[in-house]
Amino acid sequence: MLSYPGMTSGLQGCRDLRIMQISDENYLICGVYLLMKNLFAASLLTFVATAAAAETVTYACQLKGKGYGYIADEMVIGVNNETGQAVIADPIIMWSEEQPIRTKVSQSSAKKQSFNWELALTSSTGQTTKMKYRAALQFPSMRLTVYATPSGYSNRFRMQGNCAVTDQKLPGLG
Repeated sequence: MLSYPGMTSGLQGCRDLRIMQISDENYLICGVYLLMKNLFAASLLTFVATAAAAETVTYACQLKGKGYGYIADEMVIGVNNETGQAVIADPIIMWSEEQPIRTKVSQSSAKKQSFNWELALTSSTGQTTKMKYRAALQFPSMRLTVYATPSGYSNRFRMQGNCAVTDQKLPGLG
């Protein structure tokens, strides 16, 4: 709860005016408080979206699910929104390619960015398969879904998680 000097404890009822009876004076204060709170949130989202659209943004993501070793539980995605270039790194990519991979944003809108890439992976028994990956990052929830499909097979693996903007930069986005 936000607090300002001189704020009365009656503002704690501002969260849900239907539950708590408050005086007319506090009702006006609550109305102004809620309006300012919503305007601040909207302006912050607009500022973040504008900044993200104008520069390189890096997302650090934590994933959960059944990737069966084909999808890592941590992923870092760097995106240059001006050029549409992206760089992706995770433990599987670093093991397979020894460096982050470059790709392009395959779909971009105010609600979602998608990325596609492929890796040639070799199992412990020596069997090699080309894995096709697709990641979709939803805005503003920052929810990431990653799919992995082995070429020539009907299997499809999926993991989901959340991302956060980070100061970490991936090489290759200029």
